[in-house]
Amino acid sequence: MQHVITIANRNNIREAFEPAKSGVNGDRVFLSDNYVIKFFEGRKEKYFKNECLIYNELKSDYRSLLIDSGIIQGIKYILMTRAKGNTLYSIWNELDTTERNSCVYQISEILKEISNLQKAQIIDFREELNLLYKDIMSQISL
Repeated sequence: MQHVITIANRNNIREAFEPAKSGVNGDRVFLSDNYVIKFFEGRKEKYFKNECLIYNELKSDYRSLLIDSGIIQGIKYILMTRAKGNTLYSIWNELDTTERNSCVYQISEILKEISNLQKAQIIDFREELNLLYKDIMSQISL
């Protein structure tokens, strides 16, 4: 947890933290309800550059904001804001058809943006599209 304290101090964040109980690719630490630190070790390192670019380039209102990224003691990390809202999975059954259509539209717009980043050769996300899709799905709120 020393990595977490160092990153938080480096960014003047003075909030309680706890390891994530879940996550698409794990290795996350939530700093209260406001921030998330995501670590990239081993085979996950190849996703680091793409995720940094996506969080910087994506124009969607639904994404987390990249605050800091770097390497601490050989481990790559991203510090970002924590998206507010519920997971789509947790509320889908409560949504009416109009709300569901709105969610599908929002997801399609985000995926178009990601696709445009790939076409511009800014990123290559073929291997991680599933992970990014799950991250986006978990952050959409109504």
